[in-house]
Amino acid sequence: MTGWRHSLAAGLAALLLFPLAASALTAEEQQRFADGLFSRGLHEMALTEYRRAIEQFPDYPDRDVLLFRAAECSRKMGQGAQAIDYLRQIVAAGKAGPYLDRSRLRLSEQHVQAGQVKEAIPMLEAILAANPAPETAAPALYYLGLARVKNGEKEVGRRGFAGILAQHPESSFAPYAALELARLLNEAGSPFAEVKAMADRVLVKAPSDAIALETRLLLMDAANRRDDFKGASAAYLDLLKASPRDARVRESALKAAWACLRSEKFAEVLEVLKAVPDEVRKSHEADILYLEANALRKTGRGEEALARYNELAGRHAQSPYAPYAAYETALVSHAAKRFEEVVSRAALLAREPTLAADGGWLVADSLRELGRTDEAVDAFVKWSAANPADPRAPDALYLAAQMRQQQKRFADASTLYLQLASAHGAHAVAPRALYG
Repeated sequence: MTGWRHSLAAGLAALLLFPLAASALTAEEQQRFADGLFSRGLHEMALTEYRRAIEQFPDYPDRDVLLFRAAECSRKMGQGAQAIDYLRQIVAAGKAGPYLDRSRLRLSEQHVQAGQVKEAIPMLEAILAANPAPETAAPALYYLGLARVKNGEKEVGRRGFAGILAQHPESSFAPYAALELARLLNEAGSPFAEVKAMADRVLVKAPSDAIALETRLLLMDAANRRDDFKGASAAYLDLLKASPRDARVRESALKAAWACLRSEKFAEVLEVLKAVPDEVRKSHEADILYLEANALRKTGRGEEALARYNELAGRHAQSPYAPYAAYETALVSHAAKRFEEVVSRAALLAREPTLAADGGWLVADSLRELGRTDEAVDAFVKWSAANPADPRAPDALYLAAQMRQQQKRFADASTLYLQLASAHGAHAVAPRALYG
């Protein structure tokens, strides 16, 4: 039998035999028995025995030890209110010693975690006013900082966290204080470099993987808030490498993919998208298709990109990305002389103002190539009117006039040539327009 199993079996056996001999145990023996259970992590059993000792030996000199460990058992079992009650008994008794200080500190911590900051703040200030040892001062400063922040006193809280870094840089609470400072800097809109510098202090000595994860999530949020997509993508790629299966990391994958796209990390877009949870993938299919299509196009996988664009424009025509998908497919189709496909995207292209000029030109030119002359002339004339400052505006009128001339509609052609010469007299085609 392995060591821990032997110890556990012995502890359980002792517990079963204990009721037969309970009256024979002294207070010290009762405490040792409870301590044995506590040291093995059997908190529920240990709590039962600590309670028995507290009730049976009210005058026991180490009663404060029993109460403190009973509070610890309760805390570890999630019974915060019961823990607070035990700690209050120690504080009320006022017996000088290490357990009084630890109880005041732990009681303050419990109050802070329960949101009872009004109770915690004076207790923590009293602890610090007594000039405690560093092992007490650092956590007291930390919990006082949390309480002040929760009480709306962010600047006071910030000074407390900064005090830990200045006075107790080697304390185990220093990384936690640095994380809280990074949060405050992020919320205050401070430059990303300042947030990152503070977060880096956490990551150098992160006390756990959970704190490192929390810090990297904070960094990604800070970068995204400031449109620092390079910083956001870098933070997320670190997250994905360190904690690929964490739910929060996977839930952030879609936002991170956008950051990668905007920072031109196109191969990384495709890698990050693999982490998107299935439920998010289903509810944001249009985003996924658009991101994949752009990343595939930018990494030289044109045919795959075109398939994604077509799927997006076809299945998600009402999506805000559909016009952009339509434009990308129209570019490919126009270059491949598949002009009917370009014309079929006309409505989508016209829907997005930023694409109206380039998309409209592709449609007008495709109509011309298809021999749909009247439609092409109408499209070019309207395009020129809508985009008078565009360098292609004179060409649009010139092409329209030429098509009318080829139709032998000379009066209409003349009108268009004169319009071109009048509106764009300095353009290279203007002299040709005057002489048809």
